[in-house]
Amino acid sequence: TIMNDVLRNSLQFEGLIMSDDLEMQAIDQKLESISTLGIRAGIDLFLICHDLKKVSSFQNIMIQNIEAEKISKSTIERSLARIFQVKQKLKTLEKTKSNFENILSENKNLAQEMQAFL
Repeated sequence: TIMNDVLRNSLQFEGLIMSDDLEMQAIDQKLESISTLGIRAGIDLFLICHDLKKVSSFQNIMIQNIEAEKISKSTIERSLARIFQVKQKLKTLEKTKSNFENILSENKNLAQEMQAFL
């Protein structure tokens, strides 16, 4: 596939690959086959953005496909590692954002103090 052959192998991309929203009309009717096709194509994270029933249904399909060995556990483990890596980076960004907000507040206070001397 393009994602595995080009993105992962040729370009050595190790990051997270996400699907588009699976509720798009062209895809929505084919959830049964999307999990295996998507995993084979290199997708790590499938997006279902609006319907919780479809999320649950898709989870069950994924579990069935893993149990039936249509999807390898090692592939899922690699995808999970990429997902957890992104989550860790997001946590770090959140801490950085908090620090920036504190610095911004301190800078505003300093600017107000300096303005008092003008």
